[in-house]
Amino acid sequence: MNQINAWARKATNKLIDTVIDGGLPADTDVVVANAVYFKGKWKDPFTKALTKTGKFHRLDGAAVDASFMQRGTYYDTGDYIACHDGFKVLRLPYDDERRRSPASPPPPPSTPRFSLCVFLPDARDGLWDLLDEIASTPGFLQAKLPTRHASVGELKLPKFKLTFSGDIAGVLRGLGLDATFSDGEADFSKMVEDDGGRRPLSMRSLVHKAVIEVNEEGTEAAASAINMVCGMSMTPEPPPVPVDFVADHPFAFFVIEETTGAV
Repeated sequence: MNQINAWARKATNKLIDTVIDGGLPADTDVVVANAVYFKGKWKDPFTKALTKTGKFHRLDGAAVDASFMQRGTYYDTGDYIACHDGFKVLRLPYDDERRRSPASPPPPPSTPRFSLCVFLPDARDGLWDLLDEIASTPGFLQAKLPTRHASVGELKLPKFKLTFSGDIAGVLRGLGLDATFSDGEADFSKMVEDDGGRRPLSMRSLVHKAVIEVNEEGTEAAASAINMVCGMSMTPEPPPVPVDFVADHPFAFFVIEETTGAV
């Protein structure tokens, strides 16, 4: 157990300290573990001196203090914002230099490989309706992502660090994978050498841990409507109207790989 936890700690740059808490069941034969680690720096970092404390309005109606990263009024950025019916989407590109080897070709101009995409409902209590729409509409995420630079007025995004831990076996059962678990028919014995006396192997649990931290420098993580681009005009005149994006209430966010659209 200590060896597994030490491996996870190293693989995630200490973001995930342990994956196994409280020991393993006595009849455990095999532990299968994997880790995904991502660290991205913004293509256009936030200025720490502009980070200010403000109120974040929770779904229960209460307001709490939060540190909001800011761009400054009418800041000319490489950010992307799209307006839709009932919500806005902000796309913050990551700097791609960190992932390219000297031998690999450069990516197409102005096409960052990874971005953080923030889906912000207009209503303070609109997150659940927005999540329902995201989950029930195929291709919703990719269809609603902004594709053009926007003239940004006020931009505020809270710094945050979120941690999730839990047994997601129930999630897989809900997807119809009952046979995978100990009371099902799946047998994983072929994953190990047969010593002639080993009992059938089946999955007992699937523990998932995830940590994501977003700050001024970037992100570190271990795991149809009116479709109008805000602040853009089909003609050169009038000049684009700056768009505000103030994430002072619950929102959804995704780290997206640009080439494939994978979350």
